[in-house]
Amino acid sequence: MSSLDKKVISELKALMGENLLEVFEAFIQSSNKLMEELVLEIKSGQNTNIEKAAHTLKGSSANIGAKTLSEFSSVLVEMARGNIEEDFIHAMKQLSGEHRNVLQEINEFLNVK
Repeated sequence: MSSLDKKVISELKALMGENLLEVFEAFIQSSNKLMEELVLEIKSGQNTNIEKAAHTLKGSSANIGAKTLSEFSSVLVEMARGNIEEDFIHAMKQLSGEHRNVLQEINEFLNVK
């Protein structure tokens, strides 16, 4: 199963052309920063900051067709809103694994260009 929705990628390619590479590069940088922030905020228990970072990741993931990453981010947003801290570690492991998958597919896409 692909971590990136091929239909969304095709639509983005048609719309953005070569600028799609810049979008992917920006996503890599911002998503890495957000993932680091999430780890730190989960360790410190700052639910408001967890919610903000996960919400940002949710939106940017959806924009590039990383639907599962967006869904996992959405779960973390809801957990932070509901103060369901006991499952943060499990949710973060899922999110991290999917984030790695998305980055791998993006890198494969960039290397094909």
